[in-house]
Amino acid sequence: METTEGLDSQRQAELESALEKILKVIDTVSITTEEFKIIEKKIGENFSEKKKKEEKKEEDKDTEILEKKKLKRSNIVDLDGIKKLKSEIKKSAQVALFANESGIVFITDKGSRYVSLNPSALITTEITLDALKPLFQLDTPYVVYGYKKLLKSGIDPKNIKCDIFIGNYLLTNHTKEEFEDLVMDRDGEILKTQSEILKERSIKKMNLEEMHEFLEARAKFLYRSGDKFLEELKADKLKKIYNIEMDLVKVLYKMEEEGILIDLDYFKEYQAELAVKLDEIIPQIKAEVKKGVEHNLNMMELTEGEIRESLLQLGKLNYKKKSEYTVYEQKIEEADLEELLNNQLVFNIASPKQLGIVLFQLMKLSKVKKESVGVEVLEVLRDRDGEMIAENILEYRKLAKLQSTYVEALPKLIDENSRLHTTFNQTGTATGRLSSSNPNLQNIPVKTPEGIKIRQGFVAKDGYKLLAIDYSQIELRVLAEISKDETLILAYEQDKDLHDLTARKLFSLSEDEEVSREKRSLAKIVNFSIIYGKTAFGLSSELKISLGEAKEYISRYFSQYPGVKALETKIIEEAKHDGFVRTLYDRKRTIDGINSSNKNIVKQAERMAVNSVIQGTAADILKIVMVELNKKLEGREDIKMNLQVHDELIFEVKEEKIKEYAKLIKNIMETTVKLDHVKLKANVAMGYNWSEAK
Repeated sequence: METTEGLDSQRQAELESALEKILKVIDTVSITTEEFKIIEKKIGENFSEKKKKEEKKEEDKDTEILEKKKLKRSNIVDLDGIKKLKSEIKKSAQVALFANESGIVFITDKGSRYVSLNPSALITTEITLDALKPLFQLDTPYVVYGYKKLLKSGIDPKNIKCDIFIGNYLLTNHTKEEFEDLVMDRDGEILKTQSEILKERSIKKMNLEEMHEFLEARAKFLYRSGDKFLEELKADKLKKIYNIEMDLVKVLYKMEEEGILIDLDYFKEYQAELAVKLDEIIPQIKAEVKKGVEHNLNMMELTEGEIRESLLQLGKLNYKKKSEYTVYEQKIEEADLEELLNNQLVFNIASPKQLGIVLFQLMKLSKVKKESVGVEVLEVLRDRDGEMIAENILEYRKLAKLQSTYVEALPKLIDENSRLHTTFNQTGTATGRLSSSNPNLQNIPVKTPEGIKIRQGFVAKDGYKLLAIDYSQIELRVLAEISKDETLILAYEQDKDLHDLTARKLFSLSEDEEVSREKRSLAKIVNFSIIYGKTAFGLSSELKISLGEAKEYISRYFSQYPGVKALETKIIEEAKHDGFVRTLYDRKRTIDGINSSNKNIVKQAERMAVNSVIQGTAADILKIVMVELNKKLEGREDIKMNLQVHDELIFEVKEEKIKEYAKLIKNIMETTVKLDHVKLKANVAMGYNWSEAK
């Protein structure tokens, strides 16, 4: 083989070896000249294809170089460039920051800078965030959107100038507004949402340039909007409540991170217990159905044909596949009456449609609202008609909901240390009250035996106890404060039982007469019904009394506490005039529909107005106190604040320190906020689980 120019000796040797192997193969096979030409052609094609691939690689390299140049033009910052970015931030009047799981955009006075949070396999998100920490410790003010979300991502700017997420909530009362809707409302700019982009392709498939553009558009909005939001908050007298909310962000973040311990073994046992109870109720319900159908047959109120027709309707709901339904249909047609009643009366208790067929077509129960089988309808059937099946269905639903929502669900949400971490939604309600999700702990029943049993599964770790401190009648105390009603104020000054006092007025009892437990419970419902703006109709339904009696109770209540009636009138008049109401701390809520021509809408708006002032003020007080508690307990390892549910705070405390901390926290809760006319009162409970601490 002749030496080819440009080849080194090693490559020359490799080619000679390859040629030798080819010639050996040709020698072993007798081939014609025509066949040799075919082989030669194939080798040429193979070489051509290989050359194309190599050219493509070179092309890709060129594209990569161009892409990198493009990225440089777009101000992509790598780890080496963070020092320069720090200097830029230090010299800026403000910085806007917007982040997601892929990266962070900083808008400085000089322009846009993008930092990828996962630039390579070697440089992890943790390494990048660690390198960025000095940037967050600068005094330069940051404009952000969702400070708590940033904290969860490991981003904690020292100086937050404005959190537009919180600011927008206070200005608009919007509890679930998408960021893109906010930008559209404020600037008229249309931004694609992340979910819209995900429909097209994965976020992970977006290159650095595209991700930069996505985040940059959002960060630019923050940069130009921070001052505007602060000016609007100040002009709308919302700066004070904004500061309270901002102080609360870290408190909630710490509580979420801390979580609370769950007793897994206990929940397994309770799940088995509930399963047994549900298994006992199902046959009772089905027996009631059979009994009702047989009764209707005997009374000639139901025919065999109607039974078959109803069963076929149930079958269509139970069998989605046509083949399965055809088999079922044949069974129903061929079965005699005894077979139908004993074996084919099958339905899903959890299905409202199937229950409707069973209760109103087969059992012929009186319809309350068309064929609705909601709680209200079942309660009417139980209370008015004495229907045992309605009672059993209500019990089944209650237990099934407890099982699916809490007993089965909670153990699936714990971390590796068996701790449950709920999310506190700071902007989840228009009144300002906190809500929680994943899981929603606010909805655990308080007084029912089942609710108490669920709380029993929330426990303290070894060597610790749970300390639960809740405000006593905080909303009624707020009502007394704002209304300045003399009777209410005097009752709290003298530490009287307010529900007892109300019961005496409602039922015309003298001072010497004893207030029964039942009458006190009724009075308690009336007291809280006024706060929540319950109508006479609503009160009559809850107390199971006539509409006339309910109206009389409300009339007597207002004659006992005339200041409350005057306050309601004042709040409603202001809402009609201004279109909004305020709490004692100036939290503002827009009251839509207050001037509607529809009377029902107006009544609902009036109730909302009164409730927002009372409940909102109570929520503000609790938030102020939580911030103060966090300051006082900062850095202490023997106590942690874990949960806030309604007016109650739950702490995990070192057992030997629990009495000391109970005294301290009770004092902080009672004295941090000083009202002009009434004192706040906190109740203390402690135990190894939440149920004991109630």
